[in-house]
Parts: sequence; C-alpha cells; structure tokens
Amino acid sequence: MGWDIVAIGTHHTLPIQNPVETAQRLAPILDGIVSVGYTKRYNYDKESNIISESTLDWIELNKLNLNPNGWRYTFEINNEDARRIHPLITSLDDVTWIGDYTKEFFLDDLFDPPYEIYRIEADRPRATFYLDIFIENIEFDVSFNGRWFTFEDIFKKPYLRDNKQKLDDFRSVIYAQLKVTGCDNAFYFPDQGFGEALYDTINLPSDEWLVYMLSRQYIKDDDNSQVIIKMSDYITGKIVLSPDQNVICIIDDFSDMIN
Repeated sequence: MGWDIVAIGTHHTLPIQNPVETAQRLAPILDGIVSVGYTKRYNYDKESNIISESTLDWIELNKLNLNPNGWRYTFEINNEDARRIHPLITSLDDVTWIGDYTKEFFLDDLFDPPYEIYRIEADRPRATFYLDIFIENIEFDVSFNGRWFTFEDIFKKPYLRDNKQKLDDFRSVIYAQLKVTGCDNAFYFPDQGFGEALYDTINLPSDEWLVYMLSRQYIKDDDNSQVIIKMSDYITGKIVLSPDQNVICIIDDFSDMIN
C-alpha cells in the first residue's frame, strides 16, 4: 500500500472546552449540517446495575444548520459515553460487566486522554472529509491527486507550470483550514515509514511535538539525503531537491499567501 500525506497544524486557537463553540468556529470550512454528539458504546441498566455493549448508535446533543443545502457532518466527542455514565454508578466494583467491554475498558475511556478530542467527518461523492482536533494540534483534511511519493517529487522540480498548480491547489485547501482553526504553521509528512512515529505523537503539545520533529530521532540511518525543508524556500527558488534526496517533513508558514 502507498504512503498517504499527513498535514498537521500546530497551536490552534479553537475553544475545545466547548464542542458546540468549536463546531461554530469551523463553519467556514464545514458549510453544512453539523450533528454534534457521540457514539453510544455502553448500555447501563441502573436497576440491575449492569453495563453491556451498545449497538454504537449515534447520540446527537446539538445540531448546527450552517447550510441546509450543504454536506452532513458528524462532530464526535470522544469518550463522552463513559463520562455520562460514570456519575450514575455508585461503585465500579459493584457493576456487572457483560460482553467485550470491561471495567478496564470503561476506565480507559473515562480517564485516559483520547487520542483526538474531536473528529469531524462527512461522506462526499469522491472521498470522506475528516478533521481531527487534538489539545493543541489539528490533523487537516488533505486534497491531493496522488500519495506521498507523488507529492515529494514536486520538490525535485522547479516551482513552475503544472508543478506549481498542483502545489497551489493542495495548499489552498490546507490554508483555508489553517485560517479557521488559528494554527500558525502546517507540516506535511507521510503516514508510514519514518512518518509513522510523527503521526503517533501529534496529541503532544505543539512545542513538544516540534522539538521531536526537528530532533529527527524517529529516523533510522539518518544522513544528508533525508531533509526537512521550508515551503517558502522551495517557492522562492532557494532549494530544489536532487533526485537522491528524500523529504522527512515540509514546514509551511504560508508567507506567500499571507503577503
């Protein structure tokens, strides 16, 4: 299987303590009907004090009609089911657990921070739109006709003609998301190989993740052919990669679009 492109934004300014306010902030890029809620994983029978597996029904808490004619989105609050059941339970030790879910599963959902706080999804004709929101970082939705190695090859040619158009189209989609979420920079890397370690740590605070990314500790057999580059340096012609160079990560501050 091919390596997909990951696009991460750092230092977002979303009001993550309130899911509805967060969804409202995202209105310019969602532009549809947004169902804010959670997946029901647990059934709790208070009378018999039994917790069992649920049918994974969607529980809607709020709906935003940002555009009645637009796409339909789900805005999922992770771990919400366990948090709602917990106040109803007198003692976890007294509860009877039925099915695959156990006390340990429940405690993990209740107390372990979720990998992402919120996930927004929508089914569109050609692809599924998704946006993952972490405490300080965002995983942006990516629109690009090709995977990582096709994307990486762009930087081995000058920023001209078709090559420029492909990159501009890709970046305009990311820039729209970056502006709405308040992120300061975007970072592009693959979701597999050396990029897997970066992807697995994006729930870290932004500053910690940046230190880790720049440290290159996740690279095996590190050498000069594996590079971290700035998008602005490529666009202004300061760098063009040679055929034997491989990109670890591309840092994009969108200075050309901002200016």
